[in-house]
Amino acid sequence: MFGSPRLRSLLSESPEAGMGLSTTLVEELERFTGEGWDQEDDITLLTLECSRNRS
Repeated sequence: MFGSPRLRSLLSESPEAGMGLSTTLVEELERFTGEGWDQEDDITLLTLECSRNRS
């Protein structure tokens, strides 16, 4: 299982945000699963960006 600990570690190492983060996560998942792996379940990936209005 890819797992939450692996995801947390990856997020702490990656300063990217937005689409860069999504790309990084998908690439890491592909490295984790390897070539020829059959998808057994759905994958949902959602990234959020927080913007603060500094008035």
